[in-house]
Amino acid sequence: MAAKLKLSAEKINEMMGSPAVRKAVAAKAARVLPRAKSLAYSSGADGTGKALEVIEGVRPGTKSPSGLRRPYARIRVEVTDEVREQDRGSKLSRRQILRRSSSA
Repeated sequence: MAAKLKLSAEKINEMMGSPAVRKAVAAKAARVLPRAKSLAYSSGADGTGKALEVIEGVRPGTKSPSGLRRPYARIRVEVTDEVREQDRGSKLSRRQILRRSSSA
């Protein structure tokens, strides 16, 4: 009978923080970003389209019972008064643009 594989939280954190995992997470965000920009421009939200960006980081793991630190890559919009003004007549809100681009 094969022995059970037992991984510690430290080993899992090490694997999740590896360059390969972080690269895969960043690649997913890089695939979604052009869709989000295209959707923003087509709906008339030019300010949002220009302000879309990918941010990357690692969750601290403080709320996780096992202390796991997971990498993430998000698409976000820095909302300023200028962006609000440019998006005033758009068909979709920023939230709708981000939801639709991530589910496609």
